[in-house]
Amino acid sequence: YNIMFGENFGVFLYGGVLKNWVMSSSASTEENVDMLSSSFSAAGGGILFRVGPNWDARVDLGIDTVALGLVLRF
Repeated sequence: YNIMFGENFGVFLYGGVLKNWVMSSSASTEENVDMLSSSFSAAGGGILFRVGPNWDARVDLGIDTVALGLVLRF
């Protein structure tokens, strides 16, 4: 969910569930494939700030990821 405080700055929150599926595996056991094919929760938030026309920098901080990126606004 994005909350914009103007054209140049905003914050966002997210939440959900992530599910990993292992399509194939080489030289592994069934137990290892089961551990990789897991579900876990994802929640966090971050900030968006304008760095150019139609470009925003995005900083994510959550229980599933920490990221810094550049996004195209449309």
